[in-house]
Amino acid sequence: MTSLLSERGLNTATRGALESNLTGNIMAQVGLGDNSRIQDSIKHAQKAFESLPSDRTSNVLNSAHMAQASFEVGQDFPAYKAFQDQWGKGHSDLSLVALMMRKNPALAEAFKANSAFQKVVIFEREDMERFPNTASPTSWALLDSVGDPLADKILENYKASPLRKATHELNAILTPYAGNTIGEGILVNEMLGRPGLPKDRKDSLDALGVAIPDFSIE
Repeated sequence: MTSLLSERGLNTATRGALESNLTGNIMAQVGLGDNSRIQDSIKHAQKAFESLPSDRTSNVLNSAHMAQASFEVGQDFPAYKAFQDQWGKGHSDLSLVALMMRKNPALAEAFKANSAFQKVVIFEREDMERFPNTASPTSWALLDSVGDPLADKILENYKASPLRKATHELNAILTPYAGNTIGEGILVNEMLGRPGLPKDRKDSLDALGVAIPDFSIE
């Protein structure tokens, strides 16, 4: 793929698609613990977005910035890094951070001061301004944790959307053990003023032998 990118005759759309695919490959390596590739992922994601601006390439770039923020903050919070190593495989960086920021004030402040994370917040805000009716509980949690008033709009839209509630309930049935599904269940409950998982969800996960982290660190 890298050799293809050296071709001078590539049009910008093709180049952007190749850069985006290359970023995905690099991000997979980062996900397996190769943090030395984070800057490479950002470089190629930025090129992809510049060559082919789209929701897909902007999401890829946002994921790269989130991985950078997670890595940088983890350098100063070994307990966060250890938690991420233990529980992070079932969550995206964004989901894990959105959950943990709500329980760890010092960690939340560290993320809010991180320049890569600030880019993530800008992206989330702009994305939710364009598509407020499709905002996820994770987006709500992230914006709420930084005091963005758009979080209130997301909450209002979520409560008024039977489809969003049905989607969440369906995920809980189809993949009750998945990390992102468990995390979403916690955030949905927090959106509705009820911290933690619903008792019936927790009981069903206990029956399956699925461990549920509390997302707090010392």
